[in-house]
Amino acid sequence: MKLKDFYKTFKSDLMTDKEFVIGYLEEGGVSLFISALRDVVIASQEHLNNQLFNDLLNNDNPEMSLIFEVLNLLGLTINLKVKCEI
Repeated sequence: MKLKDFYKTFKSDLMTDKEFVIGYLEEGGVSLFISALRDVVIASQEHLNNQLFNDLLNNDNPEMSLIFEVLNLLGLTINLKVKCEI
């Protein structure tokens, strides 16, 4: 059996279903979050062509400010909690 392409399978959900996107982004740690965010951007790119999206896709270690801006363009926000152990 041939597997379906990820983007063909989930493109509609990644473009239109915010609950699906939120669940997808929450699945793992920071590196998985950035990878998932790139997937969301790739799915949305044809409708939301923007330099910030390209900056995210072309950056292996994006700054948090870029991540916040991309999430904002997608209509999403995240809360960060800094834990300081002394």
